[in-house]
Amino acid sequence: MALPLILDTDIGTDVDDALALAFALRNPGIDLRAVTTVSGDTRRRARLAAALLALAGRSDVEVPAGLAVDPPEGRAVEGGHEDDDLRLVEAAAGSAPAPSPRTAVEVLVGEAARGAAAGAPVTVAAVGMQTNVAAAVDADARFAGSLARLAAMGGAFPSGGFDPADEHNLSADAAGAVRALGAGAPLLVVPTDVTVRTYLLESHVDRLRRGDPMCRALAGLVDGWAPVLRRARPTPARRAGRRVARPADRRLSRGAGLRDGRAPAGACGGRGRPGDHDRGSGRRPGRRRRHRCGRRRLRGPLARRRHRLSAAARR
Repeated sequence: MALPLILDTDIGTDVDDALALAFALRNPGIDLRAVTTVSGDTRRRARLAAALLALAGRSDVEVPAGLAVDPPEGRAVEGGHEDDDLRLVEAAAGSAPAPSPRTAVEVLVGEAARGAAAGAPVTVAAVGMQTNVAAAVDADARFAGSLARLAAMGGAFPSGGFDPADEHNLSADAAGAVRALGAGAPLLVVPTDVTVRTYLLESHVDRLRRGDPMCRALAGLVDGWAPVLRRARPTPARRAGRRVARPADRRLSRGAGLRDGRAPAGACGGRGRPGDHDRGSGRRPGRRRRHRCGRRRLRGPLARRRHRLSAAARR
């Protein structure tokens, strides 16, 4: 039996939520019941989700706009490029249904009650702020107990190199996060120090470009997000993950041949000239340098042969 799921999302800023929506749509093990939006201009986010659903041929999925709260001082909930993303996807979709006239809280409470009554409780995947879930908990005391699970993306462990205070999803509405996560629903929490280690290669985005209309729209959203991420000034909490985030961003926009990133070993096919592994990295003299494929510089014919064999074994 497919998993009944409601996706509660701040889709439209970082591209990850659009990819999460596509995954939920294409996974045969998921029965997507609704998409609720949270944070900032929630109606604009709902329009983006509805357009992606139309591209996937799933306009039957209800998309209600949710709630937004003022974030703490100094914390932004939008990147400024959201209108561009919406225009891109709506142009690709041609026409898409308007967001649901119901509210996100109404849909969350109603679907949870319906699933519990049918013996198939729903899972809520909250991949943004917990504002909608907290409001649903406040609206119906039975809501948390009727869920199969509340899966939340947020938080960070100091041992992972992140300061939890600089994490976004839970910190942007800390009061809502406390109410939602403490309501008694079975929990699955995926923290930031896990999610930043999951990233795309340019080869992945190229496959999206060759796909159907929804996949091509996703590739366009990735292209729009990469320069925004590159311009973003990393907070102290994110610097520990910069080796993951920044090379991933460069691969999205420049291809997998990185000089200083984590491209797969042998990305150059093992055919790079020995000198290629020693120069051109742009780093200060005396520091260890890498070839554009991510391998350390080579010394001697034996090392170069090992590099070629390693590349061949990975094909």
